Amino acid sequence: MIRLNSEYHTIKPHPAKASAYFWTQSRGRCDLILISLSNNLDTNIPQILINYEFDCTISSKDLVPNGFNNQFKYSFPASATFKDVEVAVQSISMYNSQFNIDSVAYGNNTFKVEVLTAATVLVISITLKDGIYSYTDINRMIQTARINAGAYLIDSNGNNVFFIQLIENSTYYAAQVDVYPTPTVIGSYTAPPTGVYSSGGSGLPTTARVPRLIIDNSKFGEVIGYSSGQYPSSSSTVAASFLSDLSPQVNPVSAYVVRFSLINNSFTAPPDILTVQRSQSPH
Repeated sequence: MIRLNSEYHTIKPHPAKASAYFWTQSRGRCDLILISLSNNLDTNIPQILINYEFDCTISSKDLVPNGFNNQFKYSFPASATFKDVEVAVQSISMYNSQFNIDSVAYGNNTFKVEVLTAATVLVISITLKDGIYSYTDINRMIQTARINAGAYLIDSNGNNVFFIQLIENSTYYAAQVDVYPTPTVIGSYTAPPTGVYSSGGSGLPTTARVPRLIIDNSKFGEVIGYSSGQYPSSSSTVAASFLSDLSPQVNPVSAYVVRFSLINNSFTAPPDILTVQRSQSPH
C-alpha cells in the first residue's frame, strides 16, 4: 500500500446520503483507493455519541462508466447522516496506470527519423501506440521502425546497429540523442535480409552521414524535451550528442486533484477537493 497523506478535512453538515463519490479530476485510472471516515471528536464531550468509522477498498468494480475511467462510487449498506465528520485518504495505489503518450488526450505520439541511403534520403514516420513510455521504450520504437525499414546493420557479435539512440541523461535532467555516421561500405558488418540496406535494397549512403531525429510534433517534443526541429539541424558526417533544450515533461500530468462528494469547503474551488496527489513520486 502506498501512503498518500494523513490530512483530515472537516466536512460541513450534510443531508443524509446513501452513497459517496470519489474521483480524480485528471484523466487516469485508479485501481485501489482506501477511504476512512470517522466522527469529529469534540473534546468537551466525554464520549462519542455517533461514530461512523470504516475502511473500504474502492476498485474497478466501483467504477462509474462516465467515459473517462476516473470516477468511483461507494454505496453505503444503509442510509447515514454525515455531520461534523472528518475524512482522509489513507493511500492510493495507481500502479503506473497513467498514459504519458496519448493520441487523443495529448496528441504527442508522432515523430520522424531521417535515414541516408545510396539513392535518397528516407524519412521514417513513427507513431507510438497510447501507453506509458520511458526513453528506453521510445528508443526501442526507433529501433523497431528501422528494423522494419531494413535501415540497420549487424555487427560481428550479431547485434543490430542503428547509428542513433535516445537515452536519459540524469546528470543534466535531460534526454540525449546520440548519432553516428552510417558507413558507406559493409566492411565487418552484415546486411539485413530485407529492406534498404539489404543486398536488394537501395544500399548504404555514398557519404558517411549521421541519421537525424526530426521533431515535427511539438507535443511529442515536450515529452523528451526537444524544441521542434531536426537533430542535427543539417546534414553532418560527424558523430554528435544533443541534450534536450527544454525541461522534459515525461508525464504531461504532474498531479491529480482528488475530490470527494461529501466535502463542501467554501474556501476552495471546486469546493469538494480532498487532496492533491503528485503523479511522479511515491504516494
